Amino acid sequence: MDMYIKDPVTSDAMRVTEEGRATTDSVSLPKIAHVSQKYGEAFILASGFIALTTTGSFNGMMYFKNTDAQNRNFNIHHFRVCSGLSASSTLQVVCYINPTTGTLISDAVAGYENNMNTTNSNTLGGMLYAPSGDGKTVTDGTYFTQFINHAPGHSIQEYDGGIVIGKNKSFAIVVKPSVAMTVCIELIGYYD
Repeated sequence: MDMYIKDPVTSDAMRVTEEGRATTDSVSLPKIAHVSQKYGEAFILASGFIALTTTGSFNGMMYFKNTDAQNRNFNIHHFRVCSGLSASSTLQVVCYINPTTGTLISDAVAGYENNMNTTNSNTLGGMLYAPSGDGKTVTDGTYFTQFINHAPGHSIQEYDGGIVIGKNKSFAIVVKPSVAMTVCIELIGYYD
């Protein structure tokens, strides 16, 4: 005869079979889903749609600085870069760690930040800036990573929380289109 052990608080059950083996029911979630559902600390950061005509240099698209009052790390799960126009156009994307200067940063135009758990009122513990238009710059920081997006379409760079932005550290994304095009950036991450 099987025996059931029940947690009095959660009512979760574990079954011990006649053979003495424990069986449990479980649900496996990606960490970002768990953090969103349980704590409301996962966020979508977005630049909005920006029409870029500057093709000879990089355009600042997103700046995030982790100023979380609880001194937590912000983990980047993934980011998505979308661009339009013809199949022959490309978009070079470069990411920097700890930039401090450039018109994207000094203009301080708020980007879009949304809690992934729409039933939760937690807000982002950081500064998020997006460009007000074409030609914004990021002029320093440590070169971190790069890729090319072939337009039209999008690239999703998955890091599964592996990029960690510590307290008072920052992250910026800049792009250089081969032709004038509209671009948007989304960064998905969570506090841990």
